[in-house]
Amino acid sequence: MTLYRYIDLNDIYVSASASTESGETYTESNSYGIYLDNSGGNTFEFLDIRNNDLGVWTNSANNVVRYSKISNNSAGIKNEPTGLVNAVLNWWGSTDGPSVGYRPFLPEDPCTFNEYMEKHKLENPREAMVNRMSEGETCSTNLPKRMIVNYHLKPRKAEKLVNEYGCYDVRQALKEAEDNLGDFKEILGIPHL
Repeated sequence: MTLYRYIDLNDIYVSASASTESGETYTESNSYGIYLDNSGGNTFEFLDIRNNDLGVWTNSANNVVRYSKISNNSAGIKNEPTGLVNAVLNWWGSTDGPSVGYRPFLPEDPCTFNEYMEKHKLENPREAMVNRMSEGETCSTNLPKRMIVNYHLKPRKAEKLVNEYGCYDVRQALKEAEDNLGDFKEILGIPHL
């Protein structure tokens, strides 16, 4: 098993072996972002696969591509001839998702998690994903709307809370406040908002 993190590569070719890849960029190779030749059992996470003829090509089964950005390719994933590719929980460049049945899909680009991770001092991409998207609520839209509607906050203040405290902490404070009929601002330690 091979693990690469945060390396800028043009493309990757795997033949007859299993691999785990995380955090790379596979862009503008003109043919394939990832090419899996007779190689099953691979896992690819948190990748940026864009501007290729084919984002991912495989002729083998049991491959997983998740938590990744697969966009601006002529085709996102092509699997020849049979076998399943688990490609759920990816960003396909649109909030509408892909034109095939990869459900569920991510409602926003996971590659923005690097900035989020740095800002909130998180080391695990999965933790950042949970913070940003748990309970189907994205930080950028639904969580601030919930604070505006339920707690009558002004939009800028709601966005400021999410940016300063992070989705996970704000969401937990909201949940605790709703469960115990308390004030989420006091739970966060900011009574004068």
